[in-house]
Amino acid sequence: MGLRPRYLMDFPLPLPAFCTSGSHDAHKQQDEDVTIYYRFHPYHGAVVPLRERVTYQTEELGTVVLPDGRLRKIPTWMIEPRAAGL
Repeated sequence: MGLRPRYLMDFPLPLPAFCTSGSHDAHKQQDEDVTIYYRFHPYHGAVVPLRERVTYQTEELGTVVLPDGRLRKIPTWMIEPRAAGL
């Protein structure tokens, strides 16, 4: 399997060590449904529960529950309406 650009990555849980080593600077607990607007995401258009937002280095990631039940971390810009135009 080839490498994907960072903006297409979604991190499976459990998280890689670099995400759990304390290098992140914020956790924001969420309990809301969001839409994945980024058209190249495999679940584009899906409405999924957002569990939490985490800032890692300079990027905000959201933990979502995918329609198949798996938890994934995706960049939160993918759940903003403006991502539909990218």
